[in-house]
Amino acid sequence: MFPHDAIHLLVEKQLVFQMGFWGRISSGASPVELAEIAKSGGHASASRAGNSRR
Repeated sequence: MFPHDAIHLLVEKQLVFQMGFWGRISSGASPVELAEIAKSGGHASASRAGNSRR
């Protein structure tokens, strides 16, 4: 898990988001599908999607 992903996990757990990133992954969505949703919504992460992580 990467720091950005950990922040999503902590915030989603604390605020009981069931359809955030991790909730959608848990429900069967693929990271690629979520990247497409982010891209279509103009989310800043869409420009980083596909970049290799360290």
